[in-house]
Amino acid sequence: MDENNEVKVASFKTLTIFLSSIEDEKLVKKFEAVLQVLITKAIELIKYDQESGVTALESMNELIEAHPKFIKSIVPQLMAIYT
Repeated sequence: MDENNEVKVASFKTLTIFLSSIEDEKLVKKFEAVLQVLITKAIELIKYDQESGVTALESMNELIEAHPKFIKSIVPQLMAIYT
């Protein structure tokens, strides 16, 4: 994994951890515009290498567990990644 990709993976994880840590559902909804970016970046990381992709998907899973309703708008894109 090159240094640039390591930064992308770390940034992805940091963002998903931040979103997962928000307890107020109304506040987390304000970040809904970020979801499409997360999907796009997850796909990029998956394409880059398996390790990066697994890390991205694990981070997305943690976000889904913390806020299942938050990700409702991107469920079709998520299903495309997992299938």
